[in-house]
Amino acid sequence: MVLYSELFRARYAGRSWAVSGAGLIALAFGLLLILKALPYSSVRLAPVEALEAARAPTPDFALGPLRWPVGELAAAPALRPFRDAMRATCGDAKGVPAAICATCVLSQRTPIGDPTSEFVNTRFDPVAHFERHLAGAPGHCLTRSAILATQLLAVGVPARVVQLVPARAKGHTLVEVWDDTLGWTMVDPSTGGFVTGAARRASAADLLADPASVEWKPFGGASPATSESEAKKHYFQALLAGNVLYPEPWLYLRTGARVATWPLRGHYARVGPAFLALGPIQTALVFLIPGMALAGISLVVVGWRRRRAVREVWGEPVRADVRPLRELDALPPS
Repeated sequence: MVLYSELFRARYAGRSWAVSGAGLIALAFGLLLILKALPYSSVRLAPVEALEAARAPTPDFALGPLRWPVGELAAAPALRPFRDAMRATCGDAKGVPAAICATCVLSQRTPIGDPTSEFVNTRFDPVAHFERHLAGAPGHCLTRSAILATQLLAVGVPARVVQLVPARAKGHTLVEVWDDTLGWTMVDPSTGGFVTGAARRASAADLLADPASVEWKPFGGASPATSESEAKKHYFQALLAGNVLYPEPWLYLRTGARVATWPLRGHYARVGPAFLALGPIQTALVFLIPGMALAGISLVVVGWRRRRAVREVWGEPVRADVRPLRELDALPPS
């Protein structure tokens, strides 16, 4: 009877292990959905060299795993609203003049403020986002940069969103536009000016190597007040003492190939020291989810093996309607 009792316990212990394992797997899946819902959901940062970021487009270009198929985007039906608006207001302008023209139009219609949607949100719709802001909805640097880069790409002008992220301060988002004469040039659609080096215009990756030389210059070559110029100069110098990030274009275009796979929200190319990482919640989930899933699978396997071992010893499945274990153990030995 003692043997029968042990077999019974082993069988149902195996079942409880399998149920616990299935519960862990279900919980891991639930956490995966939570991770997917986060705005910057498990963003992957791919390191790239500054020389790669400074390379001339042909007009297509790439940064690490990220691709900007400029030729395809210039004919993409999904970007037609951006293309039509750009042609209507800026004609056939290219390079820096195209960026200045589009920025001025956007600044006249879109006041600075908090938008209702950003390109890092799950249900971001670029066209609806664009139409709202042209109708007067407020926006900030992330909003304006996404619109400007999309407008330029829609008419075949190489451009990309760039984010300057210091170690211990809030970052800022701008646009880099390719100009056949000037090369990659940083345009800030929020302040209406260029972020340049002391001697020439350059990409953010170039300026990262010498942040002390960074200056801000307004569109049109006008001389701003000394106090304003110095304040912006020190602001951008501080920003370029950290990382430069290039979000994958799918995030703000929502057309073309996507680099990040589910459940990842976005893939970013990073230039600079590797101090920037995921947030604490995202980091915990990234490690916790696969750990829970593996533990759940292990419990299911162990439970299945224990139940199988009982069947092999007993010869048939143990019925659930057997007499209570205490009663069976109390019977005298036969």
